[in-house]
Formats: sequence, C-alpha cells, structure tokens
Amino acid sequence: MKFTVDDDNLSISVDLDETDHPDADLLADGTGAAILEAAVTTMIESARREQGPNGQRWDGLAAATLRDREARGQSGGQIGYRTGKLLGNLDRGDFSIEPRSATWSCPRGSRWGAMHGFHNGNVRNDQPARPVIGWTPEAQTEARRLVNGPADPQPREDLYPEEEDEEEA
Repeated sequence: MKFTVDDDNLSISVDLDETDHPDADLLADGTGAAILEAAVTTMIESARREQGPNGQRWDGLAAATLRDREARGQSGGQIGYRTGKLLGNLDRGDFSIEPRSATWSCPRGSRWGAMHGFHNGNVRNDQPARPVIGWTPEAQTEARRLVNGPADPQPREDLYPEEEDEEEA
C-alpha cells in the first residue's frame, strides 16, 4: 500500500499494490470512502492539536497576529481558527475512488489559495508552513485494516471442522 501527499495540489492518495489483498476493491462496500474518511478525520484531529499529520507541532502565532486578534476582540491564539472557515474545508474535500486507488483533494474555491498558503507557508507575510494535509499513522493503520484485515487475526474454529467419526457416518 502506497500513501502519497501532493503538497502543491493539496491532495492525498492511497494506491494498492501487489502486497495488498489481491481481491481488494476500494469501490466495493465503501472501503475507499471509509479510508478517506479516516484520513480526513485524523487530519482534523491533528489540526485541532496544532500539529501536522506527522505529529510535528506547528510554529506558534506571530506576535503581530496575536495583537491583531486582540484588537478585533478575538481572544485566544488557536492556529487556523480565526473564522473557522479555513480548516472547515477539510471535511468538504472531494473523493475520487477507483478499484485500486483512492484520492482526497481539498475543494477548489475561494478558500483554496488560503489553504495552500497555510499548508505550504506564505512568503508574502512570512507565515510558516503548517502542514495539515497528509496521512497520519492512525489513518494508515486503518487503511491497512480495512483492506487486509487485522494484522494478527485470531484463528477461527469454523475453519477446521471436526471430522466425523467413521462409526457415525
């Protein structure tokens, strides 16, 4: 299974390879959608913790940003939540699912440029990159579980039916 992040296009993809379950079909039973939903959920959780999907903490807000928020009567310094619109785009992303590939992309629209600058950094105002789009370890684990099953499955009794005694047959 290959997990990729496209920072320029603000998208993530998962592609199944020959090591994955050969009969896996991401279109079947909503598996691909479930994988992408897990990815989006964990990206949002990471953003709420002010860290990237890889667990790295974001740089704090600049003193000028904090002063601006105070002047506007906005308390607190939570990153990415001045209006709530920017990071709210994460759960409105677009899904593209094929039998062996699934992609989530940030929706194009009025907030796309702001999200691009937030995620990759913005040299015009010295905003540091605050990666928000990517695969968390939890989302990767869930994707593997959904496609290949549990990592250490328990033996099932019904796979080995007891043989009938010759006398009973």
